[in-house]
Amino acid sequence: MTSTNLNKMLYGRIMATGLVPLLLWGCALSPVTNSTRDDINAHVHAGMTMSDARNEMESIDYLCRTRSGSYFDENGEEHVVSSPFVICDARPGTFSFVCNDRTQVTLVPDGDRVRNVQITKAPSCIKQ
Repeated sequence: MTSTNLNKMLYGRIMATGLVPLLLWGCALSPVTNSTRDDINAHVHAGMTMSDARNEMESIDYLCRTRSGSYFDENGEEHVVSSPFVICDARPGTFSFVCNDRTQVTLVPDGDRVRNVQITKAPSCIKQ
């Protein structure tokens, strides 16, 4: 490999490394708004069946999937769940060229009923 090619390769890696913090800065999170929280709570609540809650979330344009293992609550704490739970995502808008601000709703089960509803925000970034 010539020194020119090596210099170009190193320069490219340095530039890519320097851009990562800028791209992640574009993923800064905004909080869950009260109107978003009110809209979700108008559709799903503790005590309803998990299937009805999932159908309600899908009816307001959330993409839902069943997961198992653990989830993070609104305070950022991890919880391990022994039974499957449902996570629903909405992508309300792009605020940088690589990231979306994603609202995520976790339906935590108690048998076949919803025990509680966790509403969080997270970035959804293009994988490089």
